[in-house]
Amino acid sequence: MLQYACFICVTLLASIHCISCLEASVEVEVPISVKVGNSATLVCNLKPKNEKDHLSNVRWCKENEEFYRFSPDDTPQKTTSNIPGIVVNVEESSDKKVVLSNLQKELTGNYTCEASWTTPSTVTAKDSKEMYVMDELKGDILLEGTSPLRSTDNLFGVCVSPASQVTPKFTWLLNGEQVSSEESQPATKNNKDPNRFIAYLKWTNGVSFVDGKANLTCVVEVDGVYNAQKTVILKSF
Repeated sequence: MLQYACFICVTLLASIHCISCLEASVEVEVPISVKVGNSATLVCNLKPKNEKDHLSNVRWCKENEEFYRFSPDDTPQKTTSNIPGIVVNVEESSDKKVVLSNLQKELTGNYTCEASWTTPSTVTAKDSKEMYVMDELKGDILLEGTSPLRSTDNLFGVCVSPASQVTPKFTWLLNGEQVSSEESQPATKNNKDPNRFIAYLKWTNGVSFVDGKANLTCVVEVDGVYNAQKTVILKSF
């Protein structure tokens, strides 16, 4: 019984010790893709070691060049640097986020948030994420499906996106109903054209035909930039 009580005591002490040793950190959230000319909100989730730690400043950098700083003890609290192409919406920005306006393609890159606290010694943490500024995708979606086929045959589909800097999201529809992601493979770069991405479908649950026809649709999405689809008609034997 005494040993059990000692075990609980040690466990509790270890938990308290672990909590007290948590390091300060930040977590950056940026949209992976933004359409040229649009705005973007870059979020910096601040996680001090202790709630009572005093925030000294928050700095945002693109490729190691500072473009925005929030210093709660300074006047003004918000300052910006003249980086070509970067337009900061100062009014909408704060210690936890920075809002960029009228984004252009040259602003594609790595964005870092660095925060410093006084504890009383200075503690610094940072995190980075990549953001792509893109034009709307141009070109056609290429789609093929097994045809003709019987209602009991396996259906195979191939869908190729227009050229894209980021991996699009592919969604398959059969006769207007979304196909489970378990039936499709993750998108990969197209070996024949590395600027395009390709996705495959293997449907083994049978195909329903109406008047000898069925619809196979591939939806291609790049968040905030592009959303289009293509449909082919499948015929039965």
